[in-house]
Amino acid sequence: MLDWRRTDAGACLLTSAVPGVPADQVSADELRAAWEPIADAVRRLHAVPVTECPFQRGLDGVVAVARDVVSRDAVNPDFLPEEQRHTPASELLARLTGQLAL
Repeated sequence: MLDWRRTDAGACLLTSAVPGVPADQVSADELRAAWEPIADAVRRLHAVPVTECPFQRGLDGVVAVARDVVSRDAVNPDFLPEEQRHTPASELLARLTGQLAL
């Protein structure tokens, strides 16, 4: 993580480049072999102390953001799987939160 910026247009996390190739350009065997190093890199990123990381991505926070987006009718269907694009956002949120122990 190199920098974090927030403006009226949104937020941006700037990271250094990760060497390699996109996962869709390698064989299943190569991807399987790379999985543990990928998971390790993600664990290290998530281990950044809260005082140094502007992102708070706990489940409670993510659900709160989802509730806010749904309440403002601001769900962008382009970010949903095709089979969910015509389901009311409130129904999708209810399905999700019904599976969580919040």
